[in-house]
Amino acid sequence: MRGYWSFSTKNLNFDIEIFNQMDIQTEKLELIEWLSKLSDTSTIKEIKAIRKEREADWWDSLSKAQKEDIEAGLSDLESGRKKILSKVLSKFQSKI
Repeated sequence: MRGYWSFSTKNLNFDIEIFNQMDIQTEKLELIEWLSKLSDTSTIKEIKAIRKEREADWWDSLSKAQKEDIEAGLSDLESGRKKILSKVLSKFQSKI
């Protein structure tokens, strides 16, 4: 009986996460159904504005260092300072 009553916190967190995901999926489906029946154009415009606001450019979320690394990589590509991935991988695979 003891095993029946004991539980792992890890498993409990996993179960809660699955429940939350299912709950979110249900909420999304209910919103889709509601939206499909919606005829109020002003509400649709508001929803579209929220969507646009939430879909910020991923570039804006990067740190200064991340942006500099990407720009340096692009500069290397444009200058011809690049290496073919398969050659780089084969170099390291020979050491394994």
